[in-house]
Amino acid sequence: MQRGKIHYKKRAAQFNDFSGIRYGDMTPTDIDGHLEYHNKLHIFFEGKLKGAPYSFGQRLAQERLNDDVSRIKPCLTVVYTHQCPAKMDVPVAKCFVEEYYQNGKWHKPKKIRVKERCDEFIQEVSE
Repeated sequence: MQRGKIHYKKRAAQFNDFSGIRYGDMTPTDIDGHLEYHNKLHIFFEGKLKGAPYSFGQRLAQERLNDDVSRIKPCLTVVYTHQCPAKMDVPVAKCFVEEYYQNGKWHKPKKIRVKERCDEFIQEVSE
C-alpha cells in the first residue's frame, strides 16, 4: 500500500454535511492536509483551484489554528493552487505555493512547489 495516496476514493468523495452546525455566521471548515513531522513541527495544507477564492472565514481559521499550534511547536500553513479537472488526482507535491502562513504572517513566495517549501521549513526547524 502506497503511503500518502487515497485508498478509498469512493469514501473520500463522500461529503460531510455541516449545515446543521452553525453559530451565528460561523460554520465548520475543512483542512485539506496535515503533517506532523517527528514530533517537531506541523504543516497544514490548503488546496484551491486556480482562481478560486480563499474565503475570509477559512483564512482566519487557518491563521488562528497556526498561531495556536505555533505556541507549542513550529507550524506552517501552505496554500497551493492547481488546475486539475475534478476527475483527476491533484499531485500536491508538484503544485505551486500561492502563499504560506508562518510566524503570524502571510508570505507570497516566488515560484516554489509545495514539496520544496515543506523541505525548506523542515530544514529551518532542524537547524
